[in-house]
Amino acid sequence: MNEQNISSRILPTSATMVGVCITVISVHRLIESSKPVMHGIGVIEILLAGDTLLFLFSALLSYLSMRTKRDTERIEQIADMGFLLGLVLMVIAAFMLAFQMT
Repeated sequence: MNEQNISSRILPTSATMVGVCITVISVHRLIESSKPVMHGIGVIEILLAGDTLLFLFSALLSYLSMRTKRDTERIEQIADMGFLLGLVLMVIAAFMLAFQMT
């Protein structure tokens, strides 16, 4: 698989994951605000906000790797690592959210 092929897959997926993270944060905040006692910003929101930044960073780097002629492989590797780290954090946040809601 060549560089542009990988970057062209990371870019739309990362952009989608930014939207997913923002949606989950919003829904979680709505659920929390309907409870009698609001606890402020929690660990789940912080993880998902960090996730949003990682996915945005990954999308920007993958776009940059498609647009530039130099260091494309290195830029793409960083984008890929950011994307994978974002996925790991999202799974951790999902487990935390699942066990909090029960």
